[in-house]
Amino acid sequence: MRLLAILTALVALPATRAALPAVAAFSCGDPTKCHVNALCVSDNTCACAPGYRDVSAGNNGTDCDGTGFAVRYITSGTIDPAGLTLADVNNTHCDSNTKGFYMESADTPDGLNSTGVFTAVNCIYEDETAANDALSWYSGFSPVGVYRWVLATTSAPIEVPPTGLTLDTVTFSTSCAESGCWVLTGTLTTGHNVHRNTAFNTFYLPSTNTSDALSYDFNYQTGGSSGNANVPVEWTFSPVNHPCTSADFDASGGNTQKVTTCCISEPTVGFGGGFLANYRTTVAFEEWADDLTVCSDDNGEVLSSTNKAPADPLSFLQNGKFVGMPNSPGVTALTLTDPFFGQFDFTIQLDEVELRKMAGQLRGTVGVEHTIDTFLGLTNFRITGIEALDPFSTQVAIHLEKTSFFTVSTQGTNDYTFLEYVNLRLVTIYKEDADFSGTAESGDTTVRTDSANSADYIQVTFTLGSQYNVNTNDGLIPLSSVRAGKGTFFDSTTLDHKCMQWSNDFAADTFAGKTMFESRLGQSSCAPSAPMCTSPSDIPDSFVSFNIPLGIAYYPAPSATLSQNIFVDMVISAVDEDATGTPNDGDEPGQMKTTLTASIPVVEGGVNIFCDGYTAKTDLKDVANADIVVGSASTSDELTRLRIKANVASTQLSPDSITQIDSDSIEAGLMTLVIKGEASYFESNTGRNLVTVELEDVITIHIMETDGDGSDTDVSTSVMALITAAPDDNSFSQGIDTDGYALNGAFEFTIDRSAQRAHLEPTDGLLAICPFNPPRPA
Repeated sequence: MRLLAILTALVALPATRAALPAVAAFSCGDPTKCHVNALCVSDNTCACAPGYRDVSAGNNGTDCDGTGFAVRYITSGTIDPAGLTLADVNNTHCDSNTKGFYMESADTPDGLNSTGVFTAVNCIYEDETAANDALSWYSGFSPVGVYRWVLATTSAPIEVPPTGLTLDTVTFSTSCAESGCWVLTGTLTTGHNVHRNTAFNTFYLPSTNTSDALSYDFNYQTGGSSGNANVPVEWTFSPVNHPCTSADFDASGGNTQKVTTCCISEPTVGFGGGFLANYRTTVAFEEWADDLTVCSDDNGEVLSSTNKAPADPLSFLQNGKFVGMPNSPGVTALTLTDPFFGQFDFTIQLDEVELRKMAGQLRGTVGVEHTIDTFLGLTNFRITGIEALDPFSTQVAIHLEKTSFFTVSTQGTNDYTFLEYVNLRLVTIYKEDADFSGTAESGDTTVRTDSANSADYIQVTFTLGSQYNVNTNDGLIPLSSVRAGKGTFFDSTTLDHKCMQWSNDFAADTFAGKTMFESRLGQSSCAPSAPMCTSPSDIPDSFVSFNIPLGIAYYPAPSATLSQNIFVDMVISAVDEDATGTPNDGDEPGQMKTTLTASIPVVEGGVNIFCDGYTAKTDLKDVANADIVVGSASTSDELTRLRIKANVASTQLSPDSITQIDSDSIEAGLMTLVIKGEASYFESNTGRNLVTVELEDVITIHIMETDGDGSDTDVSTSVMALITAAPDDNSFSQGIDTDGYALNGAFEFTIDRSAQRAHLEPTDGLLAICPFNPPRPA
């Protein structure tokens, strides 16, 4: 009956908001003289209750408002709000300009490992400007911030701590671990905060176990290498195959699989197997899940969220190595950025050798050119209070390409399941760009998937009591009742009938961009199988999931003050199958209808992004370069007089990368090539003593020109035309070209895969002009 109570409060509260006229004298025995949300503190004196701003036009306490903007901070100890008035907190817990206050108990001051008793203090102001102006008074408190304030009563939208993952940067560190590390940084929201520790998370990676196999000997789709049996891992790279997902749930009831299914410890390796058997989680998560009951049939694991939840909800994220990867530092930083909606910045370091052997798909030739495909995943589990956890999985694919440089590309996807209570998740789908050639191989250091024209929708999940089922007359969720909108406060936000627009039931108000929206949903390789505006015909385990399309590029910019929010409002119509008798005679009614009203803030890292892509690159010039010394010197003083071209190395041969050196003497024709390495890479790191730079090949072209009219007079022009020609693309439909390619019209790059080496050779075009045995000049 909880939802019914919400409806009642929503209907009843607005009728009491009108200001009462000021009264000259009254006693506390006459409560009608104060506002319904005010207290009579003494005869003739009213005060708004904690959580409300005093907006009285006359005497204090005659009109109180539960919305505004609050400066929030956390302080040690307990503050008893009983008997406190605004006059008591001004210039003590809040500054003198505050219009209301509210005290809440908090688990920890930083959302991490601190222990003790703490209180979150909320000092309420009329608007965001007034709250920001007062921040200087709170300079001695930490953490402190400005947030949208809505008193947490049944009259207010239900706020849910957001969950999601955003990858911010991908870089390569030469000073990390034994082989250098790829460093991933990003932002995530955990679904819990200082007031609500009802969720926990784990990162995960793929599990490939290819040992030292080279890619041309190993098939990741069928498994096996030169007769060595292995299990295929290709299917785990599709996020919809994750065992803790509901992307394939059939809302029409055709599929009887329970939507709460999550096979964590099921031991099968390969398609259909469990979470731990096919993915590399953090070590802490594997140890926690070691004694879980194995999945049976389609019912998922019997997992009691009340007795299996970890004592520390962040224990699987903090300082966590990944299973089977002892050389990788793993999660090296988890920094709280906002305790009130559970936002963290993270850093993950992955050893490059371990990544390609244990958690990636290797293609190409190690030591020359190769690619590694991997992904970073985050699974969030929310506690429901019954023997079921509510999980969702976000999986971000990462593509690495290494010749003399690296290329990284990411795309993300996310799938949903259900909660016993009301929960919201924000979802956006980009237009997929899985092509790793072209710009991904240019000199740019970063390239990212275009976020324009994204398809944005919100998922609402809730559960009913076991006695309730779908109302077959008008459905569990009448589509005409579904409304959604964006704004700061619920009362001032315009809500649109999104499902009626989606189904074109409003002739003059259709869903803008529906064709583009559906094309984003149709990206089966990275987007979830998420039906829009589909009310379930059956709820086998009392869980309900409902997706509401919002629009193309609908979300406002993220706001750290929670001033940007998505609101939903819809009717729930169910049947109580346990009800008997006649409702008109006072018996329990067989039908239950109520309005679900909820909101979720739009914050950085609080949106689940599908089909996102991020490309980053590092090249050999990060650790080595070359100088050219023109001429000769017998003393250091003579050396200072020579012309030196410094740092002339380039990752490709092109007209812009060729160093011009003209001379007018035989002595100046002597050139010394100096290859130099960065000390931070070759000398200062443990385990680098075997790392060297090798000069593979050097080719010089010597042209003897005459002043006559012979055929050799244009040789120089012809050779320069070949040298300045554009290079071939070193990729094709299946990845990078592992046999070699032309660097320009004069030189080509050939690869000996078995020896893991490459060589520079002249092209046929160059040999036609300048053969190894040149002819006599004409």
